[in-house]
Amino acid sequence: MSSRIDGRGIAWALFFLVVLLLLFDLLSQDSILADFFSGPERHERRIERAMRRALER
Repeated sequence: MSSRIDGRGIAWALFFLVVLLLLFDLLSQDSILADFFSGPERHERRIERAMRRALER
């Protein structure tokens, strides 16, 4: 019994891989997607919060 990988299976595998990568990016601190959709204002606030947390330690 040989296993055959068809185009449909490869497409689904790539789809799930992309979804996992997007979720990983959204959950990370330096999310490219979150910065893209929210604009630079949110990124500046993130930096300010990180600096405040570092100074409070």
